[in-house]
Amino acid sequence: ELKVGAILIPIEKMLVDFCNSGLVHSIMTESVSSEGYELINLISSDIFLKRKGFLAERFVKPPIEITIVFNCVVDINHIVILSSVGSQKSNGIELSTQNGESLIFHTISSGLLQNSEEGFLFYKKNCFMTSFYNYSSLSSHTFYSWKFNCLCFQK
Repeated sequence: ELKVGAILIPIEKMLVDFCNSGLVHSIMTESVSSEGYELINLISSDIFLKRKGFLAERFVKPPIEITIVFNCVVDINHIVILSSVGSQKSNGIELSTQNGESLIFHTISSGLLQNSEEGFLFYKKNCFMTSFYNYSSLSSHTFYSWKFNCLCFQK
């Protein structure tokens, strides 16, 4: 259990932001970044850098692949992606995953934004509509049977 103020929260129900330098083994891309908008910003513990985000140089053509390797097996419940950095906006996202035993990536979801939408919320099927906290623990071997739904949202 984790004590937050006077409230005890069972660890299995706690949501954790895994995009921080202590929980990510490595984050990689082959794309060149714009100065001040390096890929490492996405996992920075400095909230100012994290909010700046990552921006590829203007001459880099899509798609841009970002690979995040976690320190441990992660049961992902949902992923929020705000896709604008300054005046630049990514309109399409595809999520893929792999386990340590395979070199093959499996697509688990994708989404396209309309003009007025600002970001993506990817969530496990059958868990979002009931509760963010009501989900089963999955091993890396069964993870690929899950697919994620995508909602696009406005600010």
